Parts: sequence; structure tokens; C-alpha cells
Amino acid sequence: MGNVLIPSGHVVVTDGIISNVGSGVPAQASNVPVISKPGHTLLPGLIDGHMHADDGTPVALEQSLNFGVTTICDMHNDHENVVKVKKLAETDPS
Repeated sequence: MGNVLIPSGHVVVTDGIISNVGSGVPAQASNVPVISKPGHTLLPGLIDGHMHADDGTPVALEQSLNFGVTTICDMHNDHENVVKVKKLAETDPS
């Protein structure tokens, strides 16, 4: 896994979690929203192994997400700020 190219595939997300990945068009209910992006590449969330979320600011996490980073390692930050960042990460963005 991880080295297979699927030229024309699908990803099914159920309750916010990837439940199926495959080639072709998936069987789906009529009430399921479809996002079609032919010619685009889908990547997993990236990991930033060295970032600074200064003062636990939400901007740091928002900026990471804008660049496709879904996992961070906050380097050299005060404990209270790490706690802030963890709480921010656990909140529902909607």
C-alpha cells in the first residue's frame, strides 16, 4: 500500500472518516454529496515534525491545515501553550 496509483478512483467518507478507497465509481445512495476533481491528486494529511505554535495561537493550526498539514510536533513551547493547542485541535471546526 502507498505505492499504488489509482488513475480514476474514489474515496468514501463516512461520519468524517475514510471508509473506502478504490478504483472506478463507488456505489452510493442518492443523498450522498459527490465532489469530483478529475485530473487532481489526493494526498493524505501531511506531518510537520518541527513547528512553533507560538503562545498556542489558533492561527498556527489554521495555517497548518491550509497547507494540508494534519499532524504537528510543536517544538519548544511552554506547557500551557501546548495544552491550548491540544484543546484547539480537539474542537469541532464547524
